[in-house]
Amino acid sequence: MVITFDFLQKECPSLRRVKGEVEQVSGLNQLDSASSQEASFLVDHRYRSLLKPCLATVLITNVEEFPYAVEEFPGSIWHTPDPLSVLGVLAFVLEQERFGEDERWSEAGVHSTAIVEQGAEVHPDASIGPYCVV
Repeated sequence: MVITFDFLQKECPSLRRVKGEVEQVSGLNQLDSASSQEASFLVDHRYRSLLKPCLATVLITNVEEFPYAVEEFPGSIWHTPDPLSVLGVLAFVLEQERFGEDERWSEAGVHSTAIVEQGAEVHPDASIGPYCVV
């Protein structure tokens, strides 16, 4: 599956290009695991050392918080003040493609890949699916 910058920008209007001309990605992965067709992300200073060797075609980050990424990451950079919201959209679209739109997570509870903020209240009957961010 290919996800374009224009599609993501419609879903996340704060997204903008900072470096490079990459128009699309076909996946999402961690800095140390990304391939040349995937996007990766930087949301914590602890992972700075992974920028230079990263093979991802695009880095999604907040360049105001991580200004060194522009020089240290070899690929294109898409900036947003809220990288986790863009990651949520990417993950959702990729999971729909992977599992098909008719095979949605429907069990009550929180999927093991979901991220739920500490202190958030989730109703016992609620279904928090794969890669959701609450």
